Amino acid sequence: MTMAWKKALVIMGAMTVLVWGGCGGGGSNGNGSGNVNTPASYHVSGAVTLNGAGLDGVSIGTSGATVTTDSSGAYTIAGLSNGSYAVTPAKAGYFFSPASIPVTVQGGDLTGQNFTATPDSANVVASSFTSGDEGWRVVGDAQGTSTLPTYRATGGNPGGYLEAVDNADGITWYWVAPAQFLGDDSSSYGKSLEFDLRQSTTQSQYADHDIILVGGGITLTYDTLPHPQTTWTHYNIQLTESGWKNGTADATRADFQTVLAAVTSLTIRGEFVVGPDTGGLDNVRLFK
Repeated sequence: MTMAWKKALVIMGAMTVLVWGGCGGGGSNGNGSGNVNTPASYHVSGAVTLNGAGLDGVSIGTSGATVTTDSSGAYTIAGLSNGSYAVTPAKAGYFFSPASIPVTVQGGDLTGQNFTATPDSANVVASSFTSGDEGWRVVGDAQGTSTLPTYRATGGNPGGYLEAVDNADGITWYWVAPAQFLGDDSSSYGKSLEFDLRQSTTQSQYADHDIILVGGGITLTYDTLPHPQTTWTHYNIQLTESGWKNGTADATRADFQTVLAAVTSLTIRGEFVVGPDTGGLDNVRLFK
């Protein structure tokens, strides 16, 4: 076997020490293995389902990488280094819940990053904020004296989103749904209301009603704990009486159906902090 010899010259004061060592032929990292150290990489995986079955052909993207779900709806994005990513599904003709999932790769693989698809031909009232506020307003102590939210074209989940800044006047402020979410929503019973929220800080949190639904002379409230994070947090609220309150009493099925038959107001809490804060709203969907 041919040996390649290398010589290291170490000078210590006036004394010269010659150190001779052998290494295997072609070794490039000094350990004789011939291997070059490369940064560790990891993968993010999950599945997309439609009515409980896998949906193929869905593009799943992060910054710099895109894969497609297989026949079982599964996907794996490999070769990711440590860092934060937004995993976002896309396929013509479908909505996805959640619209995007923020993930952080930190020394290991991430599994179970799953999405549910809904055909956009389904009866869904949606605000994705692709080009403006779509009629949404704010009520309470936000945005100075204006009821108009601030539209941001980037930074949403993904794309555009709405933002409002708290006045810190001691009154909880809410997002106010536009007319298309109101009226006769009877067909929404047993389905869901979905939305994404984020807040500027998770310090000094306090409790209040998170969703207020009014109709037929009845006001129903719902608490969505846990509160949103500083990254986008997805909520899927079932539109049945379970978990809803009529005053201090548990809502009944009759209560809920009365409200849905003639909804006059839908508000979603935007403020969770004692003191000044900023809240964001994206991807509101009411299924009918």
